[in-house]
Amino acid sequence: MNMNKRADVIIEIIRENNGASIRELASALNVTEMTIRRDVKELKEIGVVKNISGAILLTVEDEKFYSSMLPKSRKVNLAVKRQK
Repeated sequence: MNMNKRADVIIEIIRENNGASIRELASALNVTEMTIRRDVKELKEIGVVKNISGAILLTVEDEKFYSSMLPKSRKVNLAVKRQK
């Protein structure tokens, strides 16, 4: 699974659970914790998530906000996911 797809899943898991740990995300995506740390770092850099006391949280609950922050390839992934 590439980073774009993982980012979509990470955002969905965090939204559904009101946060998640690195370990929980790694387990859910069947990847290493280091992979999740790199993905979360990128999501933090664009302002989608924040890290508080070991939990990863969304910065805003507005899906339109995420769509405007993500590169075009990720916008397509989010749009396809919404249609399902």
